[in-house]
This record gives sequence, C-alpha cells and structure tokens, in this order.
Amino acid sequence: MRNYFYTLMFSLILIQSCQRKINSNKFIGTWNGTHTEGGYAKLKINKENTFSYESAGNGNKTFSSGHYKIVGDSIALTSKNATEVDGCYIIIQYGQCFFKELRQTQMNCQPSKNEFYEFFDNDIFYFKKNTLIHKNNPEEEEKCPDKSEDGFVKSK
Repeated sequence: MRNYFYTLMFSLILIQSCQRKINSNKFIGTWNGTHTEGGYAKLKINKENTFSYESAGNGNKTFSSGHYKIVGDSIALTSKNATEVDGCYIIIQYGQCFFKELRQTQMNCQPSKNEFYEFFDNDIFYFKKNTLIHKNNPEEEEKCPDKSEDGFVKSK
C-alpha cells in the first residue's frame, strides 16, 4: 500500500511538471485606445517583453517600439533609444500635452511634419476595470488640467 501511494504521488508530480506552461501574462495582446476621437491608438504587447505602439488622428501619426517590464500589477514601457530609429522624426514624450523642447531622432535632418516618434520613458500602466490606464505624472496633471485618462481596452 505504501509503495502504491509513493508511486501515485510520483506520477502526479511528474504529470504536473510535464504539463505545458501557460503564459499568465495578462498584458500580452493588442490594446486599443479609448480616447481617440477622429483617430486610433493601438498598443501591442508581445510575449518577448517587447511592445509596439502606433496612433493617428487629425492628419498626424505617431509610432514607437521598445521593451517592457512587469512591476507588481502594472507594466512599465520604455521605448528603444531614438537614435536606433530609421528615419528623421521629431520625438514627443508619451502622455505630455505640451513640449518644452523638440528633439529629433537624427541630427541635421529634415523631420517629417506629420509623423512623430512617441517616446515611452518607463511609463507605467495599471488595470482599472479591464482597462489599461496610464499613470500620469503629477507635474503633467497640473499643466494639463483638461487631459483625460489615457486608457486601452484589450482586443477580442
């Protein structure tokens, strides 16, 4: 009887360890922006700890790509260095409603006038009712009182 018990336990452990690991990363997938009147925003979070982002509206387009890390129940996005981007674009900081200075992805070039590189600098997103919400910088909230929450809902 004792041998039967040990054999059963060993078999259960073996079966459990051989089962395919299911990715439980709730962030992975394509997310669509919720506040995009006259345009769209799409955030794609990949299994390989990378992301891509694109948005468009009012004749302008933005794009970005980089890596992410999970921080507790949140995700932090960081774009790849702007010097690694092919082409000449003005860099805009994600989530800002004003820009102190404009930088470019390359020196001494003529940047696109309607396509921009959107830079995520360890920008944190958290869940609120099945929506990914951007955690605003308190300094930004003071300067942009009319700014609504940047949110993304997962595509089905």
